[in-house]
Amino acid sequence: MGGWRGAIHSAVERMGGSRAPGKWVGLAAALALGLVVLWLVLSRGLEGEDATWERVVETGVLAVCTDPSWPPFEFVDEVTGRIEGF
Repeated sequence: MGGWRGAIHSAVERMGGSRAPGKWVGLAAALALGLVVLWLVLSRGLEGEDATWERVVETGVLAVCTDPSWPPFEFVDEVTGRIEGF
């Protein structure tokens, strides 16, 4: 074989056989599809708005919940039985 067909055949053989280019084409197609889906999702923006931050600003309260089994952040005071911590 000569010419461009010979060059392609040689490249295919160096990559490990006749199926190697198909793997690359499939990988490239999957990557392109993934990028298009990511672009579509990110370009739409967020659906609706979350009013949480506005509520925190209005009330001046940011409620945080922690687990009392993780001292010193939160723990049960053995004397009073109350949950205490940061």
